[in-house]
Amino acid sequence: EYNIFNANTVVNDFTGGLYTKGSTKLTNAAVEGGYMINNTIEVVAAYQIQDADGYDKKWDRSSVGLNWYIKKNDIKVQATYRSGKNLDGVNNNDADEVFVQTQFVF
Repeated sequence: EYNIFNANTVVNDFTGGLYTKGSTKLTNAAVEGGYMINNTIEVVAAYQIQDADGYDKKWDRSSVGLNWYIKKNDIKVQATYRSGKNLDGVNNNDADEVFVQTQFVF
C-alpha cells in the first residue's frame, strides 16, 4: 500500500503536528504478509512508514503476530507485537505495544 495526501488547514499559518504553515504533504507506505502454519495458526508481519511536512523524523513501525482461527473466520484471536520509532514524527519518541483482539461473527 502507498498513499500520498495533500491537505490544507482552515487557518493558513497553522503549524503543528502534520502541518507547516497551514499545509502538509503526507506520505505513507505499508507492506504486510502472513503464512499459514496449519489450518488454524497464521504468522503475520508488517512494516509501515509515514512522513509529513510537519514531522521532525519519519515514523516507522514493525509488527509481528499470530492469528488463531478457532472456527475459520467466524471466531478468531489475534496477538500482535509492534515496535514504533519516532511516533507522531517526533525524534526518539519510540514505543513498543502488545495487543490482543478477538473476533466473533454470529
